[in-house]
Amino acid sequence: MEQEQPAPEEQPAVKPSFVWKMLLGRLLIFMLVLGLATFLFLYAQKISNESAGDTDAPPAAAQSAKAPSTPPFIDTCSTEEYRMVGLIHLFETLQTERSDHAVLELFTPAESEFDRETYAHLSGSDAGNLPRLYSTEQTNFIQPAYAIISYPKKNARGMCQASVLEQRRYYPQGVGGEYSEPQAHTVYFTIKKHNDAWMIDGYLNDPSSTDKFSGWGFQK
Repeated sequence: MEQEQPAPEEQPAVKPSFVWKMLLGRLLIFMLVLGLATFLFLYAQKISNESAGDTDAPPAAAQSAKAPSTPPFIDTCSTEEYRMVGLIHLFETLQTERSDHAVLELFTPAESEFDRETYAHLSGSDAGNLPRLYSTEQTNFIQPAYAIISYPKKNARGMCQASVLEQRRYYPQGVGGEYSEPQAHTVYFTIKKHNDAWMIDGYLNDPSSTDKFSGWGFQK
Protein backbone atom coordinates (compact mmCIF):
# COMPACT_ATOMS: atom_id res chain seq x y z
CA MET A 1 0.00 0.00 0.00
CA GLU A 2 1.24 3.37 -0.90
CA GLN A 3 1.73 5.73 1.94
CA GLU A 4 0.00 9.02 1.62
CA GLN A 5 2.37 11.96 1.40
CA PRO A 6 1.59 14.74 3.82
CA ALA A 7 0.23 17.83 2.17
CA PRO A 8 2.79 20.73 2.01
CA GLU A 9 2.30 23.39 4.64
CA GLU A 10 0.99 26.64 3.33
CA GLN A 11 3.28 29.72 3.95
CA PRO A 12 1.51 32.61 5.57
CA ALA A 13 0.87 35.41 3.10
CA VAL A 14 2.76 38.70 3.67
CA LYS A 15 0.28 41.39 4.23
CA PRO A 16 0.69 44.49 2.05
CA SER A 17 0.35 46.82 5.07
CA PHE A 18 3.46 45.35 6.64
CA VAL A 19 5.50 45.97 3.48
CA TRP A 20 4.46 49.62 3.40
CA LYS A 21 5.33 50.10 7.05
CA MET A 22 8.78 48.64 6.48
CA LEU A 23 9.44 50.84 3.46
CA LEU A 24 8.20 53.90 5.31
CA GLY A 25 10.50 53.17 8.27
CA ARG A 26 13.52 52.83 6.01
CA LEU A 27 12.60 56.07 4.24
CA LEU A 28 12.37 57.93 7.55
CA ILE A 29 15.79 56.59 8.63
CA PHE A 30 17.29 57.68 5.31
CA MET A 31 15.82 61.16 5.63
CA LEU A 32 17.13 61.52 9.20
CA VAL A 33 20.62 60.48 8.13
CA LEU A 34 20.50 62.85 5.15
CA GLY A 35 19.31 65.78 7.31
CA LEU A 36 22.03 65.16 9.90
CA ALA A 37 24.70 64.98 7.21
CA THR A 38 23.45 68.23 5.65
CA PHE A 39 23.48 69.99 9.03
CA LEU A 40 27.02 68.85 9.79
CA PHE A 41 28.21 69.97 6.36
CA LEU A 42 26.65 73.44 6.65
CA TYR A 43 27.95 73.88 10.21
CA ALA A 44 31.49 72.93 9.17
CA GLN A 45 31.32 75.40 6.25
CA LYS A 46 30.15 78.21 8.58
CA ILE A 47 33.05 77.59 10.97
CA SER A 48 35.47 77.64 8.05
CA ASN A 49 34.11 80.99 6.75
CA GLU A 50 34.29 82.61 10.19
CA SER A 51 37.88 81.51 10.61
CA ALA A 52 38.78 82.99 7.24
CA GLY A 53 37.01 86.27 8.13
CA ASP A 54 38.89 86.58 11.42
CA THR A 55 42.18 86.14 9.59
CA ASP A 56 41.43 89.00 7.19
CA ALA A 57 40.07 91.38 9.85
CA PRO A 58 42.56 93.71 11.60
CA PRO A 59 43.21 93.07 15.29
CA ALA A 60 40.84 94.67 17.76
CA ALA A 61 43.65 96.86 19.06
CA ALA A 62 44.34 98.12 15.55
CA GLN A 63 40.67 98.90 15.02
CA SER A 64 40.44 100.87 18.25
CA ALA A 65 43.71 102.74 17.68
CA LYS A 66 42.29 105.50 15.53
CA ALA A 67 44.08 108.76 14.86
CA PRO A 68 43.07 111.40 17.40
CA SER A 69 40.60 113.88 16.00
CA THR A 70 41.80 117.46 15.55
CA PRO A 71 39.62 119.90 17.47
CA PRO A 72 37.94 122.43 15.21
CA PHE A 73 39.52 125.88 15.04
CA ILE A 74 37.51 128.44 16.97
CA ASP A 75 38.03 132.10 16.09
CA THR A 76 37.13 133.88 19.33
CA CYS A 77 37.46 137.24 17.58
CA SER A 78 34.37 136.24 15.59
CA THR A 79 32.45 134.18 18.14
CA GLU A 80 32.94 136.83 20.86
CA GLU A 81 32.78 139.82 18.53
CA TYR A 82 29.59 141.24 20.00
CA ARG A 83 31.13 141.30 23.49
CA MET A 84 34.28 143.04 22.26
CA VAL A 85 32.32 145.56 20.24
CA GLY A 86 30.19 146.24 23.31
CA LEU A 87 33.38 146.88 25.30
CA ILE A 88 34.60 149.36 22.68
CA HIS A 89 31.26 151.20 22.69
CA LEU A 90 31.40 151.36 26.49
CA PHE A 91 34.93 152.79 26.42
CA GLU A 92 34.09 155.43 23.80
CA THR A 93 30.89 156.43 25.60
CA LEU A 94 32.77 156.88 28.88
CA GLN A 95 35.50 158.82 27.09
CA THR A 96 32.88 161.11 25.57
CA GLU A 97 31.70 161.73 29.14
CA ARG A 98 35.35 162.08 30.31
CA SER A 99 34.73 159.47 33.03
CA ASP A 100 38.38 158.91 33.88
CA HIS A 101 38.03 156.31 36.67
CA ALA A 102 35.56 154.18 34.70
CA VAL A 103 37.70 154.34 31.55
CA LEU A 104 40.87 153.17 33.31
CA GLU A 105 39.01 150.29 34.96
CA LEU A 106 38.40 148.77 31.52
CA PHE A 107 42.14 147.98 31.07
CA THR A 108 44.08 144.86 31.98
CA PRO A 109 46.88 145.44 34.53
CA ALA A 110 49.94 147.18 33.08
CA GLU A 111 52.97 144.90 32.79
CA SER A 112 55.98 146.87 31.55
CA GLU A 113 57.59 149.47 33.78
CA PHE A 114 56.76 152.25 31.30
CA ASP A 115 53.09 151.25 31.18
CA ARG A 116 52.88 151.01 34.98
CA GLU A 117 54.33 154.50 35.32
CA THR A 118 51.95 155.84 32.69
CA TYR A 119 48.98 154.28 34.45
CA ALA A 120 50.08 155.74 37.80
CA HIS A 121 50.36 159.17 36.16
CA LEU A 122 46.96 159.01 34.44
CA SER A 123 45.16 157.61 37.48
CA GLY A 124 46.89 160.02 39.91
CA SER A 125 47.95 157.10 42.11
CA ASP A 126 51.61 158.21 41.91
CA ALA A 127 50.88 161.18 44.18
CA GLY A 128 47.51 160.41 45.68
CA ASN A 129 45.92 163.01 43.42
CA LEU A 130 42.80 163.02 41.31
CA PRO A 131 43.08 161.33 37.91
CA ARG A 132 44.98 163.30 35.28
CA LEU A 133 43.58 161.32 32.36
CA TYR A 134 41.75 164.20 30.68
CA SER A 135 43.86 167.08 31.96
CA THR A 136 47.26 166.43 30.36
CA GLU A 137 48.43 168.09 27.17
CA GLN A 138 47.87 164.87 25.21
CA THR A 139 44.48 164.04 26.69
CA ASN A 140 42.72 167.33 27.37
CA PHE A 141 40.17 166.96 24.60
CA ILE A 142 36.48 166.48 24.12
CA GLN A 143 35.22 163.82 21.77
CA PRO A 144 31.96 164.61 19.98
CA ALA A 145 31.88 161.49 17.80
CA TYR A 146 33.50 158.15 16.98
CA ALA A 147 32.98 155.26 14.59
CA ILE A 148 34.23 151.67 14.52
CA ILE A 149 35.99 151.21 11.18
CA SER A 150 37.21 147.62 11.56
CA TYR A 151 35.84 144.88 13.77
CA PRO A 152 37.91 142.48 15.92
CA LYS A 153 40.33 140.33 13.92
CA LYS A 154 43.47 138.41 14.85
CA ASN A 155 46.57 140.58 14.58
CA ALA A 156 50.18 139.48 14.06
CA ARG A 157 50.51 138.70 17.78
CA GLY A 158 47.39 136.53 17.80
CA MET A 159 45.27 139.04 19.70
CA CYS A 160 41.88 140.42 18.74
CA GLN A 161 42.26 143.95 17.39
CA ALA A 162 39.76 146.53 16.16
CA SER A 163 40.15 150.11 14.95
CA VAL A 164 38.08 153.20 15.73
CA LEU A 165 38.01 156.66 14.18
CA GLU A 166 37.64 159.29 16.89
CA GLN A 167 36.81 162.98 16.43
CA ARG A 168 38.72 165.00 19.03
CA ARG A 169 38.67 168.70 19.86
CA TYR A 170 41.78 169.64 21.85
CA TYR A 171 42.02 172.38 24.44
CA PRO A 172 44.96 174.76 23.83
CA GLN A 173 46.93 173.78 26.95
CA GLY A 174 48.78 176.68 28.53
CA VAL A 175 47.18 179.16 26.19
CA GLY A 176 43.51 178.93 26.94
CA GLY A 177 40.63 179.72 24.68
CA GLU A 178 38.27 177.52 22.75
CA TYR A 179 38.64 173.88 21.89
CA SER A 180 40.07 173.25 18.45
CA GLU A 181 38.16 172.14 15.40
CA PRO A 182 37.50 168.37 15.29
CA GLN A 183 40.55 166.33 14.39
CA ALA A 184 40.35 162.72 13.20
CA HIS A 185 42.39 160.18 15.16
CA THR A 186 42.50 156.48 14.38
CA VAL A 187 43.14 154.28 17.41
CA TYR A 188 43.51 150.51 17.74
CA PHE A 189 42.05 148.39 20.53
CA THR A 190 43.65 145.08 21.46
CA ILE A 191 41.31 143.00 23.59
CA LYS A 192 41.89 139.88 25.66
CA LYS A 193 40.26 137.92 28.44
CA HIS A 194 41.35 138.66 31.99
CA ASN A 195 39.72 136.90 34.97
CA ASP A 196 36.99 135.55 32.65
CA ALA A 197 36.11 139.04 31.39
CA TRP A 198 36.99 140.76 28.12
CA MET A 199 39.17 143.81 28.81
CA ILE A 200 41.22 146.32 26.85
CA ASP A 201 44.86 145.26 26.73
CA GLY A 202 46.01 148.14 24.57
CA TYR A 203 44.68 151.51 23.36
CA LEU A 204 47.17 152.21 20.58
CA ASN A 205 48.03 154.88 18.02
CA ASP A 206 49.48 152.24 15.71
CA PRO A 207 48.48 148.59 15.23
CA SER A 208 52.04 147.42 15.92
CA SER A 209 52.59 149.59 19.01
CA THR A 210 53.52 147.83 22.25
CA ASP A 211 52.88 150.83 24.51
CA LYS A 212 49.60 150.20 26.28
CA PHE A 213 48.35 153.79 26.34
CA SER A 214 49.86 155.15 23.10
CA GLY A 215 46.36 155.95 21.84
CA TRP A 216 46.56 158.93 24.21
CA GLY A 217 50.07 159.80 23.03
CA PHE A 218 52.02 158.06 25.82
CA GLN A 219 54.79 156.08 24.18
CA LYS A 220 58.48 155.49 24.54
